[in-house]
Amino acid sequence: MTRRTRVVALALGPALALLASAAPASAQQFPTSDPSYAAPEPSLAPPEGFGSAGTIAITSDFDIDLRHITQSLRGNSTSELQIQVSPSLLMFLARNFAVGGIFNYQFSRDDGSGTQGETSLTILEIGPLAAYNINVSPRASILPTVGLLYRYGKVSEETMGGRVSGSGHDISLLMRAPVLFHAFPHVFVGATPFMEIDLTSKFEDMDVAKTRTFGVTLDLGFWF
Repeated sequence: MTRRTRVVALALGPALALLASAAPASAQQFPTSDPSYAAPEPSLAPPEGFGSAGTIAITSDFDIDLRHITQSLRGNSTSELQIQVSPSLLMFLARNFAVGGIFNYQFSRDDGSGTQGETSLTILEIGPLAAYNINVSPRASILPTVGLLYRYGKVSEETMGGRVSGSGHDISLLMRAPVLFHAFPHVFVGATPFMEIDLTSKFEDMDVAKTRTFGVTLDLGFWF
């Protein structure tokens, strides 16, 4: 080795050693997978916990409707009062599978007119529910639900001969498919197409015509 070669080697040796020691650090700065890749966007509100085992949801037809209506026709006036409370509760026993129940209370009273006395109607409804949650996007899910409902109703009317009352009951199959939008954490709103089919229907122990009901309701609920 010539004197010139030895000088070049002595000059490049420290630089090569520095590059060799810095190489592992550079590799650590650029990992093959970014650990923050799966982190949710903080500005969104995905229903990540909705549907997990142990979650409890208060959903569907959770409303209190209190109305006082006054009508006047040809000098006669009637006053009607309506109250409706119908919440349902679901508890997820496994991922996306839930069971629960629904309770519905309705009361209406018509003060009547000059030719008709006071009439009142009371309805109680209760039954089990089963549902399965399907996530379709970070902010939306569908919650198909089926239930078996028992309904009891009592009507009372004031007539010229005194007060007359009667009662009846029916059992119906309820099918609904709420489309829920999780706009905020632990809160959702949605539209719910539903179908209700009478299986049995009686009034004063006599069979009456069975009915089928189709419709859409608006829902507001929360979960924890």
